[in-house]
Amino acid sequence: MERGPDALLLPAAPMAYAVVADPGAVDTPDVPSYQPYVYGRLDPPALIPLQMKEVHLAADCALGVAAVTLRARWWLHCITRSRDCDVRIIVPMGEQGSILGAEVTVGKRSYNTQVIEVEDQSMDNIGKADGGLLKPHMFCLTIPQVEGGADILATVKWSQKLHYDNGRFSVDIPFRFPYYVNPLPKVFMKREKIQLTVDSGFSKEVLLQGTSHPLKEKARQGDKLSFLHEAIVESWSSKDFTFSYSVYSGNLSGGILVQPSTSQDSDDRDRFSIFLLPGNGNRKVFKKAVVFVVDTSGSMQGKPLENVKNAVSTALSELAQGDYFNIVTFNDELHSFSSCLEKVNEKTIAGAVDWMNQNFVAEGGTDIMHPLSEAMALLSSVHDVLPQIFLMTDGSVDDEHDICKTVQTELISRGSKSPRISTFGLGVYCNHYFLRMLASIGKGHYDASLEIGSVESRILKWFKKASNTAVANFSIDATKYLDDFELDSEYIPDISAESPLCVSGKYRGKFPDTVIAKGNLADMTEISIELKVQHVTDMPLDNFLAAQQIALLTAKAWLSADKQLERKVMRLSIQHSVISEYTSMVALQTNLDAPQKVKQKQKGANEPLRIPLHGLKLGFGDKAATRENLLAGFGNEKPPETLKIFKKAGGCCSRVADCLCCMCCIKACNRMNDQCAIMMAQICTALSCLGCYECCSELINWVQNRLNTKQDKKRPATGNSARNAPAREHCRDQEYDAREERSAGDWSMLSIGTLGNEQPTAPAEDQAVPDFTVEEVKKLQDALNKLLRRAKSKSSARGSTAGAGDDEQNLPLDRFLNCPSSLEVDRRLSLRLQAPDAAGQNGAEFSPDTQIILTKARELLASTTGGGGVKQKSFKFLLKKMFACRGGFAPQPSFKDPVETKLEKLFRTMLHKKMSAARQSNAASSSRKYYLEDKQMEKIQMDGYYLEEEEDDNGEDVSKWDKTDSDFIVLEV
Repeated sequence: MERGPDALLLPAAPMAYAVVADPGAVDTPDVPSYQPYVYGRLDPPALIPLQMKEVHLAADCALGVAAVTLRARWWLHCITRSRDCDVRIIVPMGEQGSILGAEVTVGKRSYNTQVIEVEDQSMDNIGKADGGLLKPHMFCLTIPQVEGGADILATVKWSQKLHYDNGRFSVDIPFRFPYYVNPLPKVFMKREKIQLTVDSGFSKEVLLQGTSHPLKEKARQGDKLSFLHEAIVESWSSKDFTFSYSVYSGNLSGGILVQPSTSQDSDDRDRFSIFLLPGNGNRKVFKKAVVFVVDTSGSMQGKPLENVKNAVSTALSELAQGDYFNIVTFNDELHSFSSCLEKVNEKTIAGAVDWMNQNFVAEGGTDIMHPLSEAMALLSSVHDVLPQIFLMTDGSVDDEHDICKTVQTELISRGSKSPRISTFGLGVYCNHYFLRMLASIGKGHYDASLEIGSVESRILKWFKKASNTAVANFSIDATKYLDDFELDSEYIPDISAESPLCVSGKYRGKFPDTVIAKGNLADMTEISIELKVQHVTDMPLDNFLAAQQIALLTAKAWLSADKQLERKVMRLSIQHSVISEYTSMVALQTNLDAPQKVKQKQKGANEPLRIPLHGLKLGFGDKAATRENLLAGFGNEKPPETLKIFKKAGGCCSRVADCLCCMCCIKACNRMNDQCAIMMAQICTALSCLGCYECCSELINWVQNRLNTKQDKKRPATGNSARNAPAREHCRDQEYDAREERSAGDWSMLSIGTLGNEQPTAPAEDQAVPDFTVEEVKKLQDALNKLLRRAKSKSSARGSTAGAGDDEQNLPLDRFLNCPSSLEVDRRLSLRLQAPDAAGQNGAEFSPDTQIILTKARELLASTTGGGGVKQKSFKFLLKKMFACRGGFAPQPSFKDPVETKLEKLFRTMLHKKMSAARQSNAASSSRKYYLEDKQMEKIQMDGYYLEEEEDDNGEDVSKWDKTDSDFIVLEV
């Protein structure tokens, strides 16, 4: 079983759980606790372990297989008697466990598993699939609507492989119950019973080696032993049930077990089984030339390829002096460690490990035929060693039939010197029957791992069993005694020093008392083994051999596409209740209290409800998943129904939040690349900013209204302000109109925050900005020059009395154009750097500030005519450019000269400190007026420029904003 952090949460013994969706139903069935009612439902439901009343375990061991039967009784102790809930029974099986059947009785209902043909699932009386394999070796069955306080009696049967190590067999059955399944000692007596039967298969002495639970020998009949353990215990078993025994055999020994057919068999031929033990001694094994063929396609990325690399490194260290090796990796391309076989030594093994660290990179597709041909070519010239190929893959390819036929033809042509091919499958996407058939053709060994945590350990066991060959070219000459002789496998594999050999088949005729088997030892001498034929009647061979027989016949049927062979596999599967690829397993629900006559009358109308069980078949590979290089190929069998997590979610936002927090989204985010992660972070940031905008605008509006109210009360009404108000008002109105016109035509200024009660109105997108030609620009410039010359003649009166009314009417245009504003000051440019042409002809007629403005206006109009101006952009386009595009915005033409003089910096600083705006409410007029407090003016001369500075009566600067109109505060992006 899989070892890891998740394994601690899985049951380590047969368990029953109450599936609780309504927490209000949880209570003791006999004595209510009067607990407060709990509202709501649990989604997904909670699983509460049930208390167990009794348990009975029986195991029959023979021919390297253990047939296990478990009988247990639980009671629903956590649900009140007036309510009901579903009960889920989970049974963990041992290594390579295969379910044989289950029977559950609850009150007046009974549930029995049955193997049926695939076509029978088209019937109408089919229930919802709720059972099968949770993991590759963990069976599950759910019983619906069990009343509180009811007893659940379950009997489950399965088969599993026996461990073999140095002449010792051992069985390991999950039997570790947690402490919380123990009922109260004064209410129930806990009765535990374990029964064990061992049959060696031939007349050899069986020696008990060890056991985890106290067992008493009950009977001994030749090669058959029986043990029993039965007692009333204080608590259930807290450790797995393990039992080990050995069959005394100093040398290679075995026998042939035969059993006549029965009336239930579809084949009237008799059954035979050849069982051989390698012996307890340290038998010499063949020297070997090994080629590892490893799949490095994209689907092997991560832990699978890492575990395979570690296993191959360990296998290389176990090779002996005198062996040869090479490593071939394949995906879309082929790579090999060396162009020839390398002799085993410390230097070559270290080089191979370094090569694997660099070249074991998961990428590309899967191609098996090319590396197999390369491996057989490398082994074609070896002598005095046994050639072996070890293929490891997790995918399925389209030319699997051609591979089997090509390899079979090549091996037949080479004869006894043909390489042995052993195969190993990883996950559920590879075609395990193709790998089994390829190993059968190559006289090798097949194994697989359906759990990623057991890949490395299973590969090492498989390599140890396949590489330590004790007897090669094993054969039995039985055709001269029998009329018909057929093996379930294609060929008889070699005998390994690390594993017993079990070969079965059918025959017609009569076996002699002894049969001679022949083979070759490691020193290339021939050995003859005398096998005694035994007729058995008390040991059902089919119970131990059915699973192996059905798997081998299914591989044959897949290769030959023989419909008759498929029908034979189907009949064997139904007869022995062993699932196959051509059958399915269902649970039949029957009512025990229905009268027999009523059942007969309503046989056609009321048939038992059939509940399909999922995940019990491997399939013939998934070529689509292999082409797409899907990574999830380990025990990811899911029930057909989809879990609805958002069933009761209310509102779009809550559903999105729940979806982002689910495990599927977290796993998907782990697989995102960097660019996608950056884009998602930008989108989330934008949504957060937009969500906070409304709240912030309301807060700032409130603060602005409060400030406006206070400053209206504190505004002084002085005579100077009233006297100079019309001139400043005219200047401010003209400045505001110019600012509005510039903002309407220039959309490189994005208003991301507008404070106040009124929002600035943006022009419609369909309104085109008028373009000016060069001739029109020159005409406008000439007209403006005339106006400025006319105003210059009247500018001599600029220093006269400030209160004259003519000064307000004859305000020079040069002064108007140089009127400072919060946006214009930042855009002043140097005259001598940017406007050499303007300074040539008209430089003597205008002030420097006027020349700057004229030059900049001409440049803007010229750029607008050329199509290089900034165009209007929609808000949707701006968001898309900000968050979706990596490049951001293209550089826009700047309104500011890159060269800024110190004088302009000084002007901007002083103007920001001295300027203030005011707003006067006028009910009769809809226009807005702005004021600055009238202060005593003072002129400062610096580098030929004059600047008016306002000071109070005490000579200190106390200018400030009287009132801030935030309707027109615009931030520049």
